[in-house]
Amino acid sequence: MNLEQLTAAGGVRPAELVKREITWTRLHPESGDELTDVFDVHVRRLAYIDQEQMLALAYRQATLDDDEEDEKRQSLKPSTTAALISVAVRFGPDADEQLTYEQARQLETNLARALLDAINAVNPVPVKKKARTRGNSLARAGAKRGGRPNDRAGKAQPDAS
Repeated sequence: MNLEQLTAAGGVRPAELVKREITWTRLHPESGDELTDVFDVHVRRLAYIDQEQMLALAYRQATLDDDEEDEKRQSLKPSTTAALISVAVRFGPDADEQLTYEQARQLETNLARALLDAINAVNPVPVKKKARTRGNSLARAGAKRGGRPNDRAGKAQPDAS
């Protein structure tokens, strides 16, 4: 395979952004009414370097002294999901606005899910096919136990009447 074929087959990802519509539904904090916003975001087609960038972003954190409280230490656990959203999603009509990692960590849950759905739609992961098995599991179980071909154990007996 040459470089042109590799690129044509999708081995080299284009840097363009893909526009996706997001529907974000949430409850109003005071009235409890359901609110829905529909808007566009721009999603990057992720390349290998983006994975490196996400991991580096997620694991870049301040070193805490031993006397820091556990709650603060818990809040600094790395989030690859927040890093993914920060790296992959752009906002604004010109796709020139980007969430920081810290902002992505603070997203409302339904909004984060909607953004992840958009990222997954633009960057689908191939589904592995399950291995095909021959016969049913009972037949295989009998064969593994050393069952004989004419062994009637476990088989229905003809009616003797």
